[in-house]
Amino acid sequence: MNCYYCRGKIKKKKIDHIHKWGDKIYLFSGVPAEICTQCGETYLGPAELRKMDQYVTSSTRPQKRLSIPIFAL
Repeated sequence: MNCYYCRGKIKKKKIDHIHKWGDKIYLFSGVPAEICTQCGETYLGPAELRKMDQYVTSSTRPQKRLSIPIFAL
């Protein structure tokens, strides 16, 4: 498979992914993804996206919590 944008090669890799749901932000680690080796475009499969949506809409407790500083420009 080649990248939709630049036609570069795609490699499978596990990544950290920021997932926005409404006004909340979630960080998922170890997400299986396909990454373009040329431009860095990230492709996530429908199964991974569904699973992330299920986590954020369920009562499952996260493994960790982070504090993120927010700045306004």
